[in-house]
Amino acid sequence: GGLAPSLDAKRCAMVNVTLGHVGRAPTYLHFEKASGWKEIPEYRNMRATLPFLIELPQVQNEFTLTPLQHGSVFALDLGTSKDRKTEIVFARGVSHVTMGLDTLQSTLLEDLLTSFDIIERFLVSPVLDKKQPAGQIFMHTLPPIPQTTDRDLKYVQVLFASAVQQCVAKYGPRVLKLRISKIELKVWMATTPPTPLRLVASSSLGWEAMAFQEELDPASGCTISWKNVETQEAFSSVQM
Repeated sequence: GGLAPSLDAKRCAMVNVTLGHVGRAPTYLHFEKASGWKEIPEYRNMRATLPFLIELPQVQNEFTLTPLQHGSVFALDLGTSKDRKTEIVFARGVSHVTMGLDTLQSTLLEDLLTSFDIIERFLVSPVLDKKQPAGQIFMHTLPPIPQTTDRDLKYVQVLFASAVQQCVAKYGPRVLKLRISKIELKVWMATTPPTPLRLVASSSLGWEAMAFQEELDPASGCTISWKNVETQEAFSSVQM
């Protein structure tokens, strides 16, 4: 539009617009230079940083997203693979609440049950009519886990593994009904600077938990490589 030359001159790559409404919640709009300064409808009504924090751009590298429900700290989307052979319901959220080693398991279980509730409500949605998509859950806790160091990476993996196994053992029928195929949790260790750790468990591997220490691009903040905590093997993408 008419603002594009001015934005380009300022080397602006993204613009977020908030529209206020009387008596109801505001509307949040996202515009990017890469999309020709057109609105990105997949991000509508997400707070400015949410797509980045729940890593939606990475999901969009492989899937076309149809929004189901967007909130201030979570997004539920139906993803269709580029070859249109695979459909997945992505439930992705972020938490700004500090989680300690002593509360990791209980917090994760609570968040998983909340995610199950959200996914379950949309199984009867017209968007999902006659579809049987798998479900994948991603949670990102932003505050670093207090008093942790790189020596705690494997211990956090053990806590995550135990929580997932408890969830599957207690809520197995529900996990099957919702076709949950993957659970991911991203946390930060209280190092200087904080160390990002991605924890992953999938049904295809019998819900065995894996942990990957992430290396970030200092300019973009995006992950550029993952190192398996147990094997120390590095990957350019999370392969599981």
